[in-house]
This record gives sequence, structure tokens and C-alpha cells, in this order.
Amino acid sequence: MKQIAAALVLVWVLLSGAALYAMDSQKSDQLKKDISALEEEINFWEKAAADESIVFLMTLGGVAPHMSRDQYGAWLEERQIQNGWTDQQVADHQVATSNFSREYRKKLLTDLIPLLERDLYDLRSKLQPPAEPSNDKWDSPVMPFDLFVADNLIGGDWILSIDGKDSIIYVQLDEQRKVLVGTLSVNHLEYHHQGEVIFEVTPVKDLPNRFQGTEFSYDDQGIKVQIPLSLEVKDDILLYRSRDQALQLVRR
Repeated sequence: MKQIAAALVLVWVLLSGAALYAMDSQKSDQLKKDISALEEEINFWEKAAADESIVFLMTLGGVAPHMSRDQYGAWLEERQIQNGWTDQQVADHQVATSNFSREYRKKLLTDLIPLLERDLYDLRSKLQPPAEPSNDKWDSPVMPFDLFVADNLIGGDWILSIDGKDSIIYVQLDEQRKVLVGTLSVNHLEYHHQGEVIFEVTPVKDLPNRFQGTEFSYDDQGIKVQIPLSLEVKDDILLYRSRDQALQLVRR
């Protein structure tokens, strides 16, 4: 009887473990789908913000409808025929739409995209990496490729221009801690000082030109804060997105 009871306990443990594994696997698969969908959405809005041929139309709230300039021209003609708009009304709408499109692009870069990037950062942090055999070189499971390659991609001086003043951030690899550190070598930023570490990031898995980590900044009262940060290298441009702002740095 004791042997039977022990066998039943063993079976229960195995079945419970299998059930938990299945639940974890399903959760992981859903997270991957959510991450993929959010990455596509971010990519869509990044392209929309950069595409001058797209026109955004004013709306009462939420995401503004958008269309190509040709579609917008056809839309105006339809309003002129169906609603009896005058040429002056059409011209006024074109001016207002042009101004709104310009401001909405700024809103995409400073509000919507950083918000989506923060959501993406949160989702990725929930995704448990697959178990891999440890080695002497890496301790972190998020490292997608050799950090020295990452250092060659993002390392060096980057110029941050704000209000006509250039600050320079020097990015280098901290081999011991396996992070890439951005230090202010020339500073014109409020509250910061020269030589201060302004961010620490690591490469994003399977996305060689993207990095995530922490920005070390200050709030409006000059109190030091830590903010999630996302970086993307595009040739000699460094796209810098945090909760509070979206910036472009240029390689020196």
C-alpha cells in the first residue's frame, strides 16, 4: 500500500508539473504575440511620423484618422460636391490640416510612441527567457549577441542638441557589469553635471540595433529619478525614447 501511495504521489507531482509547464508555455506564447503586435504598431507609427506624404485629420479625440495626400484631395473634392464647400472653405481646411498634421507628428514622437515603447518594455520584462546553459562569458539571458559588437554599434560620442546647445554623451562598454554606459563628456543639460552617467542599457534580444535600460535624470524640482529608456541606432542617428521625451542624437 505504501508503494502504491508513493506511486500515486509521484504521478500527481508529475501531472501538476506538466500542467504548470503548459500554463507557463501558453502565457509565454501570448506574451510573444502581444510583443509582436506592439512592435508592429510602434513600427507603423514611427513610419507614419516620418512620412510627410501622410495627412492627419482633426478629430474630437483618440487617434487621428490619416490618409495619403491624394486621398485627402479626393476627400476635399467630395466635401465640396456633397456639402457645398466653397473654395475658401477648402483652402482653410487645407491650412488647418497641414498645421494639425505637423503638430500630430510631434505628438506621435513625444507622446504615443514613447508610451507604446514603455508598454513594450513592460511586456518584454515579463517574458521569461528560455533556459540556456550558462557559460563564463554571459550571466544575463537577454544578451542577443557579443557585447563587443554592440559596443561597436553604439559606442563613441553622440551629440545631443537642445535649444541650440550641444551636449555630448560618450557611450562605452562596462565589461565587468556587461552594460553599455552613457556619460556626459560635455554638458549643457539642466541639473546634470559633466562626467555624470546619464544612462545604462543592454541590447534587446534578436534586435541588434535596439537597446533598453535606465535613464538617470531629474524631475522639474531637480530631484534625481530613474526612467525606463529605449535606444535605437539607425546609421549615424540615435533615437532616444524615455517616458518623458523622444530625442535624436547624432554621431560625432
